[in-house]
Amino acid sequence: IGAALALVIGLMVFTPRIINSEDKVATQSAAGGTQNIPKAFAELKPEDSQNVTNERYDASRGYYAFNDRYKGGNVTVTEQQLPDNVRGDAEKGKELAQSVGATDEYETTQGMLYLTLSDTKTAQRAVLLHRQLLIFIQSTEPMAPTAWVDYVQSLQ
Repeated sequence: IGAALALVIGLMVFTPRIINSEDKVATQSAAGGTQNIPKAFAELKPEDSQNVTNERYDASRGYYAFNDRYKGGNVTVTEQQLPDNVRGDAEKGKELAQSVGATDEYETTQGMLYLTLSDTKTAQRAVLLHRQLLIFIQSTEPMAPTAWVDYVQSLQ
């Protein structure tokens, strides 16, 4: 769980930096042609993906990410394969979520959702333990738990 924890913390802390660096790489690639990089997993996106922007897949780091708008906030979603040591072990999944401060637990049709709801006036984070994916979601605006569940259940 140590390696998974380091990866989780790294993604949560460095997601804004990753997004910015990926934008530059994508711009350079678009100018010189495009590359098709095979994805290691089937990603999830909102059913209504009209607000989805800046989709990117980083094969070297093994994650897929995109930006979205939901309930008046900017949402950043980062997805990766669920680590083997967490798959099928609910307690390890819960420990992983708690390590990034996501303690409030909700069952959804997509899997277990853990939220940081301690401060309802600032940005919030969520960790979704999907069947095959570990998904991190950050919102710039606070949302009620029911809104988080609705958003997660719209992923397909």
